[in-house]
Amino acid sequence: MRAKWSSFSAKQKRVVLSLSLPLAAISLIGLTGRQWQWWHALFVVQLAVLPWQWSRQQYNGLENGLVVANPFEVLRFDADNLYLGDEVFSRAKIKRLVLDEVEGKGLFQLPFNQRHAKVPQVLFDGEYLPQLRRMLSEQLPGVEVIT
Repeated sequence: MRAKWSSFSAKQKRVVLSLSLPLAAISLIGLTGRQWQWWHALFVVQLAVLPWQWSRQQYNGLENGLVVANPFEVLRFDADNLYLGDEVFSRAKIKRLVLDEVEGKGLFQLPFNQRHAKVPQVLFDGEYLPQLRRMLSEQLPGVEVIT
């Protein structure tokens, strides 16, 4: 059974692209029948780094979180877990969360589920706040929401 691309985390997608892009480039260079040149190696290395550069540009990282336009780009659920960017949190371990408006932006935090002494958080456009509040109340019904 094949997994859907959308089911992979951002980190898993970057790893797949970091491996497949250079392999595709090496295959194309081999198909041309040309002799391997030094600049081919630079090209392949750049292709391996490209997915990591794209992800840095796409999500402007806060010191302790993400800044995105749409929080649903980095927040998703499955039966047992909440996924926030590259991090995975067990639904059973989430007891409290912060969902508030700060200077016209929406703020989502998991202050009691820290990773590496950092609070997982997302700052996003405030227009998504009501929709996110509704989704969180449906997905995490027993969790205390701090405002």
